[in-house]
Amino acid sequence: MSEDQLPPEADTEQLSELQLQQQEQAAAAEEEHHQHNGALFDRLRNQVAFYFSLHNLARDKYLRNMLTAEHPEMPSPRPALLMCPVGVVTNFPKVRDICAQFSGGEGQPPEP
Repeated sequence: MSEDQLPPEADTEQLSELQLQQQEQAAAAEEEHHQHNGALFDRLRNQVAFYFSLHNLARDKYLRNMLTAEHPEMPSPRPALLMCPVGVVTNFPKVRDICAQFSGGEGQPPEP
């Protein structure tokens, strides 16, 4: 029996097998994407934690000044001391570089 003469159930089996392979490939790609973004989130969190660590704040005069400066664009009354606009942190080169690696490539991290 030639391929042209396969019974209809054989075509259905082949189609199902092909669909299953495509689904498995898509799932593997999705998992790889999530692992990549998860690693980027970890790097971003670690970098921001470093910026606000006592060790870094002891020598980072710019960020210290940002934390103690008055920022009229921030809500009033300010909910806590030592705050700075998030734009200050997102403009740091290492944060921009990490954010640019997210799949959108727009420099902003996606929602977790």
